Amino acid sequence: MNIIEDVIFPVLEEYKEEEDLDFNLSNDLVLYGDNSVFNSLGLVSFIIHIQDKVLELTGKDIVLVSADTMSKENSPFRTVQTLSECIEELLNNE
Repeated sequence: MNIIEDVIFPVLEEYKEEEDLDFNLSNDLVLYGDNSVFNSLGLVSFIIHIQDKVLELTGKDIVLVSADTMSKENSPFRTVQTLSECIEELLNNE
């Protein structure tokens, strides 16, 4: 399974349509922070949808917001690529 293609991009496409957002899908797309797609409330909703999509596709119930992920030096929610790496790590440790 390709996390970016199978999980993250489909959820981003849903948000793009629902919220009438204007951005291009890429691995470097900034999800949170300066010049990002989401505000803090939008990011929370997005994370929940990502967790649901992972559960739907893999049967694994991951938690993206935890002490481990929040203590990382670089936020796993910064870009599509960093989020993908975080999800891969969680799935491999499950």
